[in-house]
Amino acid sequence: MTPNCPHCPSIAHLAHQMGKESPRVVADVVDVQSFPGIGETYGIKAVPKTVINDAVTITGAGSKWTNSGSLIVGGPEADATLNIESGGQVSNTSGLIAYESDSKATVTITGSDSVWSNDGDLFIGGNGSVAGGTATVTVGSGGTLSV
Repeated sequence: MTPNCPHCPSIAHLAHQMGKESPRVVADVVDVQSFPGIGETYGIKAVPKTVINDAVTITGAGSKWTNSGSLIVGGPEADATLNIESGGQVSNTSGLIAYESDSKATVTITGSDSVWSNDGDLFIGGNGSVAGGTATVTVGSGGTLSV
């Protein structure tokens, strides 16, 4: 986030709410102007940006995760999993899956009305200019991936 980002406060609030709801969720919100090294580590070029390291599951009709920025699944030196199932929905501007050479990420979209919607680009195993890590994307029965 940055102090002048109009969308960052709502994304930060949502991240902290997710952390309150589950002891398995740890949410860190970072001002990348004050800590530019973190921004460089995660390849942050615009904010807000959400980075998943570990596993996230969005499941069930009515379960929605909406990002007004980019969504990264698998940052540097990280393994990550994103599961969208049983009617869960995720949306964001652009998506990056295993964008660093030392990352590994798996995305699975399965079940009726399960959707991952990218309004911009979707990079799988890289970021458009360099090769990334190992990425696996599975769109099962009833799942939809849109770009």
